[in-house]
Amino acid sequence: MRPLRHVIAIPLAILTASVTGASAPATGRAPIVVGCGVAAPRVQQWRTLTDGPLTLRTIRCFDLPNEWRSPLQLSPDGRSVFTFDAKNGLFIAPTAEGGKVCRAPLTLGVNIIGSGGDYWPAVWRSDSRGVWAADQRIMAPRGGWALEPKRPVVVSLNGQIRRMPALLNPSGGLDGIFWIGDGGLALATLGAGGGYYKPELSNATPTLALIDARRGRIIQTAPMTAITGLPFNSVSGVSGVVDRHGRPRVLMWFGPDRWYEWTPGAAPRHVLPGNKSRPKFSLTPDGLRVLIATGLSATGMICEHNPKCPPPTPVTGVAAELRDVETGKLIWEIRATARMFSSTMRPVTSRDGRYALITLPGDGQVRDTIALIAMSDGRIVQRVNQAPGGGTAGFGADGRSVWVGDGMSVAVYDLRD
Repeated sequence: MRPLRHVIAIPLAILTASVTGASAPATGRAPIVVGCGVAAPRVQQWRTLTDGPLTLRTIRCFDLPNEWRSPLQLSPDGRSVFTFDAKNGLFIAPTAEGGKVCRAPLTLGVNIIGSGGDYWPAVWRSDSRGVWAADQRIMAPRGGWALEPKRPVVVSLNGQIRRMPALLNPSGGLDGIFWIGDGGLALATLGAGGGYYKPELSNATPTLALIDARRGRIIQTAPMTAITGLPFNSVSGVSGVVDRHGRPRVLMWFGPDRWYEWTPGAAPRHVLPGNKSRPKFSLTPDGLRVLIATGLSATGMICEHNPKCPPPTPVTGVAAELRDVETGKLIWEIRATARMFSSTMRPVTSRDGRYALITLPGDGQVRDTIALIAMSDGRIVQRVNQAPGGGTAGFGADGRSVWVGDGMSVAVYDLRD
């Protein structure tokens, strides 16, 4: 494996300003590009496509192992990024010179909550001093079968792994986890992934659980058999927030017409009737509404390196919509035309609930774009180019910046009202 080399050489004061919004440069100044080799392609990749409150400030590139991995995630304080490589574990890299890049040799295993890069079981702690994650012993180097349940862990900036207390329940061990917020609360599945174990487990009572990993405590459980009509024992999509009382609030999607809300003290209940084909969604900070990205894409034949392949067939429809969780009432929607095959990231909402970041189809010249939208009415405020193959995005801790990332770089934009 090629070593992970630290390539950022940017003063910490500049980096902190890019995240907090302090000492912002004048509009129109060229962005700072560091560690990217020839800067022009990266500036083109992350350029703003329309005018608006976002101004590209910095682009930081990293030399990472040539493996498939999750997109980079910027810490709340803007001083570090992490990425998870399914083969090599968790990498934490500083964004200022002088720090040590560390690898934590975690094994993710199979996570039966969600799918793909949008649901990697890792998230920054609120203090930016570590990452909540999960580890699992598997049959290696061949097979990949699970040999024991997952274990919640905290990975520090120096790569040290601290194992949290094991979660014990008669239903079975931890086999799926999705972090809610940044304080160690999570949605989990217990005894639901026995088909991925050697020897295989029967899983007589697959169970959902709300957990506090920091204390090793199961807050509440709900047998999945009590939720009628579930097609299988896995959660296809999930979003969660922590309310002002510190309690988790979760929205789960199991399949068409199978949306369930869950809060401590009550059983999961069916909400938001509707039929969406593998939506990606995010609860608003108050947990009362849900922003849904529908995955609008052109249709047709995908045939690589074939000059006679027919062009995609454009599709016009709803690209994103905001609905009331309780009633399913439509609040607003965004319609678009997808002229090319598109990939959609899970939307993210700012902490103050004013803005959101979603993927919207491009105009035929640009495949996909990241759109800053106003949550009050669904108005598209500004568009930013998106890296090929998708990525991730987020808001700075104080709401005055936006960042986007792919597998190799992170760009930070000032957000000015």
